[in-house]
Amino acid sequence: MRKEFYEILINSSVDGILAFDRECRYILWNPAMELMSGIGHEEVLGRCAFDVFPFLKETGEDRFFLEALKGESNITHNRPYTVERTGREGFYEGHYSPLYDADGEIIGGFAIIREITQRMRAESLLRENEKRYRDLVENSLGLMSTHDMQGVLLSVNRAAANMLGYR
Repeated sequence: MRKEFYEILINSSVDGILAFDRECRYILWNPAMELMSGIGHEEVLGRCAFDVFPFLKETGEDRFFLEALKGESNITHNRPYTVERTGREGFYEGHYSPLYDADGEIIGGFAIIREITQRMRAESLLRENEKRYRDLVENSLGLMSTHDMQGVLLSVNRAAANMLGYR
């Protein structure tokens, strides 16, 4: 029952879950990893992570696999990925940890991979829109200001400040 529960838990996760042995060969690849990468578990299990995904070495992500094998846990943020074979690309964050056996010996590592491409795109769009808004307000010849409910000015653009005799 316990093993079945763990399998259900891993396979139900919306985050990618993978595990690897001491030679960085994949030993676990859940359905969320299949969706993210476009590559099924049958194609990665038993294969070295760096052979399957060369970008891991190109981006320096291989370091976190190796550090997990030394007993260190790490979290990576805003990491780019490109799966050349499937054309999938985007961004993820990874949580890497060592994998221990019943005797406390490190037998590999595991990672939880969260797809964050949509969030990164939304944040980029927000930054672009904020810049456009700031440029519009600051460079407008029209008077623009904000104030609180009591009429106290909170902000004014350059044109309004000049008209009011302020800098």
